[in-house]
Amino acid sequence: MPTDQPDMPTTIVPPDMHGQRLDAALALLLPDTGMRQRRRCFETHEILVNGIPRPKGFCVAHGDELRLVPRPAPDRPSGTTPPVSILCATPHFAAVYKPGGMHTAHIAGGPDDSLEMLLPSLFPQAEDTPILVNRLDRLTSGMVIVAFGQEQADLFRQLEDSGGVEKLYLAVVHGKLATPCNLDNVLDTAKRKTTRVLDMPNGDALRHTAILPLGGVSLPDRADSFTLVLASIHKGARHQIRAHLSHAGFPIAGDPLYGPEPAPDMPLFLHHYHIEFADITATCPPPPSWTEWDAWQREGLVLLPRQA
Repeated sequence: MPTDQPDMPTTIVPPDMHGQRLDAALALLLPDTGMRQRRRCFETHEILVNGIPRPKGFCVAHGDELRLVPRPAPDRPSGTTPPVSILCATPHFAAVYKPGGMHTAHIAGGPDDSLEMLLPSLFPQAEDTPILVNRLDRLTSGMVIVAFGQEQADLFRQLEDSGGVEKLYLAVVHGKLATPCNLDNVLDTAKRKTTRVLDMPNGDALRHTAILPLGGVSLPDRADSFTLVLASIHKGARHQIRAHLSHAGFPIAGDPLYGPEPAPDMPLFLHHYHIEFADITATCPPPPSWTEWDAWQREGLVLLPRQA
């Protein structure tokens, strides 16, 4: 690896650091960081000792040159999903945008650009490990919540169990839905490709899907009738909104599992739009693939504040 990068931080190991581990000696370059932050830096940077990348447990010697070099971002083929972004953050939680087409959690043998794999580079200065506390289906866009440390992850679960988390999704469904409805059927999420909706009510109201129609809408090059809806859930199950709406006779546009076969270029019109819990309140507009979004806003179909 070339070392002629004068703009990259560099230093020389002094006598009193002789024999120290590299993750400890990295404090010479990053004096205001703790050990966790420095160790996480190895995931996003090459740490060069005399021009050679070394692991965090390597022992340095007096006179060694240390250099910090960011790893290049992986190349993305044209036409792939846009990058993730941090929507808001507090000392305890953050809301992160995930585009449709990206996995939330890393799958063994799957692509390396899952949201979970990107967390270290998104939060390189975090004192506590960033942990995903909710997931979105691969085709679903919108907000995913990150907790900093296991204690905050456990707090999020407690808030969910007490009804202290409200998640609002925007969806475009087939058909004309005119009145609000509460979808309370039990969901069978056993390991299969689709979630099965059972003909019995779920006594746990936190597992219900509340649907509020916002108005009839049109999609480009489609003559069908569609309705823009707001779906509210507290504790989501696998494919909950998709399965509940399809069972009610209003499958989501672009859903290849629960609705009519979509056009090849049609996105899944399901987006995690708004969330409220603890010290987080965040709103995220749909991605550019929702080409009619601005028109729907002008028509007054959107009830929540637009993101600045």
